[in-house]
Amino acid sequence: MKLERRRFLSGLATTGLVLLLAPAVARADDDDDNGDGYRNGGGYRNNHENRPNGNPSGNNITDQPGQSYQQSRQAGGESRETVYESAEKPAKNWLVEAMSGNATEVAAGALAQERGASQEVKQFGQRMVTDHSQELDALADLARKYGLDPIREPVMMEQWTLLKNLTMYSGQDFDRFYARTMVQEHRTDVHHYEMGVKEQPKDIASHANETLPILRDHLAMIEEIAGKVGADLSGT
Repeated sequence: MKLERRRFLSGLATTGLVLLLAPAVARADDDDDNGDGYRNGGGYRNNHENRPNGNPSGNNITDQPGQSYQQSRQAGGESRETVYESAEKPAKNWLVEAMSGNATEVAAGALAQERGASQEVKQFGQRMVTDHSQELDALADLARKYGLDPIREPVMMEQWTLLKNLTMYSGQDFDRFYARTMVQEHRTDVHHYEMGVKEQPKDIASHANETLPILRDHLAMIEEIAGKVGADLSGT
């Protein structure tokens, strides 16, 4: 596990993202799953039955080069969902997942600007960095109100897998893989924020409602780009 993460960091070093990602990888090395199904003491685990705020379709973005989407899903991997050991902190649960997801899209957007072939992919990547960085700032303010330290980097293992897999592609192959994963991620985002409007305290619900139009706009943009670059959206 440690060797694999070191290789991942080497691949990211050329993108300038290593300064962002290295601290979390180091912590993950120290705090890997302790045997009870949870990781890093935060209540993150692979749970395919209890998904209160996560991806309703269970899409996992763990593809390896040469694998089909279905093969990748059969190979396993964690879904982008979190389950707290106690159900008493739904607001904190929602905020942690939202911050981690936005941080993932910032990092992936930076990779898109460097590795993408299509100008539309590069421009979309730039917008992801801008919009999701702004969203992270807003979520940080909410997190502090709930006694949480702001998150500026992914904290879920399948998000590290997504970023690692993105570093394995370049050019048109990158465009197709990036577009498909961003469609999946933004469908998850929209669902997560819709649940925030319905289920979370007033301040979080209000913020989620204000952010939803931006996320829906992102989703419409990347679905259009996916068609142009020939991304396979079957199974998404």
